[in-house]
Amino acid sequence: MPAAALSPSISISVGNTFPSLILSFTSTTLNTQEISAYLTNVVSPQIYALGGISNVIVWGKKPYAMRVWLKPEKMRALGITTKTVYNMLSANSLIAAAGQLQTPYEYITLNADTSLSTAAEYGNLVVSNNNGNLILLKDVADVKLGSQYYNSSVSYNQLNGVFLGLLVAPTANQLSVVNKVIENIPYIESQMPKGMELSVVLNGNAYISASIDDVLKTLFEAILIIIVVLTLFLGSVRAVIIPLTTIPLSMIGAFALMLVMGFSINLLTLLAMVLAIGLVVDDAIVVLENIYRHIEEGKSAFLASVLGAREVAGPVIVMTFTLVAVYLPIGMMGGLTGTLFTEFAYSLAAAVLISGFVALTFSPMLSSKIITPKMLNGKSVKLVNGIFEKTITFYKKILIFVLSIRLVMALFAIVVLTSCYFLYTGIGSELAPTEDQGFLGLQGTAPSAANINYLHS
Repeated sequence: MPAAALSPSISISVGNTFPSLILSFTSTTLNTQEISAYLTNVVSPQIYALGGISNVIVWGKKPYAMRVWLKPEKMRALGITTKTVYNMLSANSLIAAAGQLQTPYEYITLNADTSLSTAAEYGNLVVSNNNGNLILLKDVADVKLGSQYYNSSVSYNQLNGVFLGLLVAPTANQLSVVNKVIENIPYIESQMPKGMELSVVLNGNAYISASIDDVLKTLFEAILIIIVVLTLFLGSVRAVIIPLTTIPLSMIGAFALMLVMGFSINLLTLLAMVLAIGLVVDDAIVVLENIYRHIEEGKSAFLASVLGAREVAGPVIVMTFTLVAVYLPIGMMGGLTGTLFTEFAYSLAAAVLISGFVALTFSPMLSSKIITPKMLNGKSVKLVNGIFEKTITFYKKILIFVLSIRLVMALFAIVVLTSCYFLYTGIGSELAPTEDQGFLGLQGTAPSAANINYLHS
């Protein structure tokens, strides 16, 4: 399992943003500084060029820096202070404008560059001149080309390396962007130095794909339950087609409105579609049952469809706009809740709105073509009606018994309603549950001043 240590805790996140893809670069021939330089100069520009990446974060990066390790004993013997060394280094790392040269056609700026680049050059700097007795930097310090940082360490498969965390731009499609990077990994590997290896530590697409699969599975289960319930209660498989066709038509209409509003297909909009399935069939079922009643009374299928739809048009419209009025305000909320659930609320309201229109137009037309008086006399319909009659008889007996003990039922209702208050106050609350994305983050128990050597000990 990959391990990353950022003293004194383990954490891979930037603000509230989690990387969509984490790549590990390790090598048996290059040190961490060389890997960092290669990633900064070669790999990062290649990833940015693919498009859709807002930021490439580097963990364990150790850029080159000239390290001056002072020797306190020798400094004390020679009378050199830390401030003297600091002032000398600052004075010899100066880049300043020295003037200009003017020609008949151009100006040439002259720069005085006193910066040094090698450890030997830094070592020969004069720290002090005591009557011709020069004290060089290498006399009071060890000068080496090392890393700019020594307070972090990243390892993968027990090899020190560097991690690249890719943040996808908010306007980009994470699935397509991450897949494009994965597809270009062979090209990146073909250009890497010998001995360097690239590994995918974490792929956020796996979590998203699993979530989408769960949503689609739930969608299929909801449709299957609706088919079974409608078949059992209507007693006819052909009649189930009428409310069932409301689902795809409502979804298509909702997707069209989502496109107009600039929404995308994501986990929240898919969740809205799952919840909408149970709502969009309600209007069609109400219309269908009323048409059923008129056909049972002897009217023709066409006349029953017209009368049935006309009689329940008002209740269906009221029911549709009631549901829209319930969900629409969620998208108008401010703060994080409004930002998070705007697409969910508007998508669900759009699906319900389209379902009401379909129930009053398409469902009556389809009923006039599918439902016939002969179909109502089928064996399955008679069986369902017989079961309903027995259920109604049993329900009447239970209702009569309950009405005979009204005081007991009233006390029972008071106890239940009172218990609801204690249940509400006793249950914890949160904006959204924490999802498992397959990554382990551990807060370290080391002291606040601990360095990387303490964590490795």
